[in-house]
Amino acid sequence: MTCLLLVEDDYEVRLVVEQILVDAGFQVEATDEATDSVSGGCDLLDRRAYDLVLTDGKLGDGSGIEIADKALEMRIPALLYTGYASFLEAV
Repeated sequence: MTCLLLVEDDYEVRLVVEQILVDAGFQVEATDEATDSVSGGCDLLDRRAYDLVLTDGKLGDGSGIEIADKALEMRIPALLYTGYASFLEAV
């Protein structure tokens, strides 16, 4: 089964995205209030191998780009998403 890491700092968004992915047949490890940050996402990447990383672009302590970069260095595909169009223009 494909195992995904979901890094999202908005509780309600995390629940919806996680449920959609689980319903689609994926095994999902999602961050929680203690790990929903750049540092928390990177720590989870260090602990386990994932098939794909999904990360919010804007997190409380930085950018999801940092998590995506770390995943790519580990040869794990990463998908970055955000609700902030201006964030994408800055990248």
